[in-house]
Amino acid sequence: MATSTSKKRKIQEENRSFKIEWEIKYFFVEDSGKFICLICRETIASAKKGNFERHYNTKHQSNFVGILGESRKTKLDNLKRNLKSEQSSFSKNDNSVKSITAVSFAISNIIAKRMKPFTDGEFIKECLNEFADQCCPDKKQLIQQVSLSATTVMRRVESISKNIHTQLLEKTSCFSFCSLALDGSKDICDVEQLAIWIRGVDENFNITEELLSLRSMHGRTRGIDIVDEFLKTVSENNIPALKLSGISTDGAPSMLGTGTGFIGQVLRWLTENNVTEISWCHCIIHQEALCAKTLGLENVMKLIVDVVNFIRSKGVNHREFKEFLKDLYSDYGDVLYFTSVRWLSRGVVLERVWELRDEISSFLASKGKKVPEFEDTNWISDFAFLLDMTTHLNILNSTLQGKNKLIHELYATIRSFEMKLALFKLQLKNNNFSHFPALKSQDSRWKQIC
Repeated sequence: MATSTSKKRKIQEENRSFKIEWEIKYFFVEDSGKFICLICRETIASAKKGNFERHYNTKHQSNFVGILGESRKTKLDNLKRNLKSEQSSFSKNDNSVKSITAVSFAISNIIAKRMKPFTDGEFIKECLNEFADQCCPDKKQLIQQVSLSATTVMRRVESISKNIHTQLLEKTSCFSFCSLALDGSKDICDVEQLAIWIRGVDENFNITEELLSLRSMHGRTRGIDIVDEFLKTVSENNIPALKLSGISTDGAPSMLGTGTGFIGQVLRWLTENNVTEISWCHCIIHQEALCAKTLGLENVMKLIVDVVNFIRSKGVNHREFKEFLKDLYSDYGDVLYFTSVRWLSRGVVLERVWELRDEISSFLASKGKKVPEFEDTNWISDFAFLLDMTTHLNILNSTLQGKNKLIHELYATIRSFEMKLALFKLQLKNNNFSHFPALKSQDSRWKQIC
């Protein structure tokens, strides 16, 4: 039996075109591929004369049959203007809603970047309303539509976070090679936070460097626990083992162990995935921070910390000290706590105490806690040297930090600082304090006294 080869024609294959005379005859217009009735706003799927004629005759002919000639043309122009007005109104409202939502996202993004509470969104909206009352009352209704409640800000921040993570996943999928860096630190609740950064390069040599994940470790932090979080991160972000070219860690025993430590277990995982070559690196910035701790002069640092704690740990002493500084019109209003986990904290604390050493000495004397070291020439010289040296180390640490720093640049910075140390040593032997301003000022002071 012969089979029919004919098939039903599709509307888009009929190549029918809308004729301009149908506008005035049937009050239809073509708009963005649609055929719209100017009277009732119904649409016709196909540009067939019979469709337009049937619609007009059955629904509108009785009302418009008497409108002819110039009057009919005028009526057509009015109907066209009404349609455009409606469309522009819908477009304006749609753009207004989009703008209001964009403002809500932008403010939520700022709140998140500044690490402010989500409830600050309501405070910001209150400020905007006050601004509108004073400067642009006609815009107050628009501001009222901006949603900045705590719940909304939370949802906005979550959406921004997901979007950023999605963009990062798109980039990681294009990496030819990538490396990971791991570092851990406790938060104020003693929960270990494992931060994992990624740096990758695609086939066009575009480099991407970003925080990949922050893993909270509420239990133990053994090598096996760190490996579990590491492998979860790699799996969740679809990073193939074959693309890994390097891993950087700190010097903690749980990281360095080749048996049950992180390195040993990751090496076994890489071997199972046919990866035989990978570079391991002990973070250069972490090494610099460890070296800075060996500077010594604990007799100076311990006393400084004790003095600061005496002033700030008791509310009465703290309040009286701030009032004391205010009465003296001091440039500084307080001393700062020392936090060892913050690598730049030592230099900042030493600098503040150095600037306020005379005021601190007088205040402690008034409290019956005289500190003879503040009158000891040798101790003050050690203090000045520690301050100057710590300042140089803080500058080095800050230079090593930042995005898009490559290993050869960090190595060159370290080598340059090593040459500076040799220069510092030679200058100090010759009583040249050009790179030690605090020590130089102290030396000049004692020369004047003598």
